[in-house]
Amino acid sequence: MLRLLDDTDRWIRWAVATNPSCDARIRHKMATAKDKELRGLAAEMKDLEPDLAALLLEDVSPEVRERLAGHTQDPEVITALLKDRTVRVRKGVAVNKHTTPEQRSILAQDYAPEVRAALVRAVELEESDLQALVKDRSVEVRRSLATSDVTPPHIREALKNDPDEAVASDARRY
Repeated sequence: MLRLLDDTDRWIRWAVATNPSCDARIRHKMATAKDKELRGLAAEMKDLEPDLAALLLEDVSPEVRERLAGHTQDPEVITALLKDRTVRVRKGVAVNKHTTPEQRSILAQDYAPEVRAALVRAVELEESDLQALVKDRSVEVRRSLATSDVTPPHIREALKNDPDEAVASDARRY
């Protein structure tokens, strides 16, 4: 299978990542490949070795780091990715179901509304974070909160009276 990672056909290379026989040697080659898609597929692997996750944390491609952010179960990797300067990487962390309440609280205060909006659409939040987000300065965040499947009914009820009619309308329709 190692040789297949060098195949000229990208579909062949990518198929290796989903093969149940994909072992540590193959994951290492994927994580160090020139092919950004292979590195991204390695980043999404459930049982990625800590040394490979550390390598991918420093990947030049924000897409690879975003994919790692959205799939890792390693709390240290998540903590490191919370500090990434690239918004799309932090958005990846925001949708990760393995984040802790403390990490979610940090994301709820992120300066980028895209991160906060992704967070409210993806995971359950603590009441204090919800109360702050219901008053968020970004309409996008409040609209995401109004239409999210994970928003508690009392928060959606509060958004029915939002000063922005689109937010209020979305909350009433949901």
